[in-house]
Amino acid sequence: MKQISHEFLVELHNHAVLTTRLEPDYKRQSWFIVEHKYLGSCGVGYLQKDGLASLPWNVISAVKVEIDAPKPKPKDHGELICFLYKARDLVDIFNEVHQLPRAAIHILDTERAKW
Repeated sequence: MKQISHEFLVELHNHAVLTTRLEPDYKRQSWFIVEHKYLGSCGVGYLQKDGLASLPWNVISAVKVEIDAPKPKPKDHGELICFLYKARDLVDIFNEVHQLPRAAIHILDTERAKW
């Protein structure tokens, strides 16, 4: 995964919109989903270590962040805590970017939960 920026570089020059989706579920190997119009999607385990922080942001035309609605179980706030960590990691990455492209945040209802 450390080669993620090199794999995406060629396609990113085509006015790519990088879509990221934060899901409330804990998935050990996929904390974060990166979707690309032409390249498909991949799960990213640890954002900074997998190379997203060093992605060539200057060739990305936009960033779209989709946030799925969590459905916490009574007396179990694990999903909300997982969400907090994922959101914090995403903000940390965006803070490292010198010139972030235009960004849009989409709050999404899911089959199991609504905002």
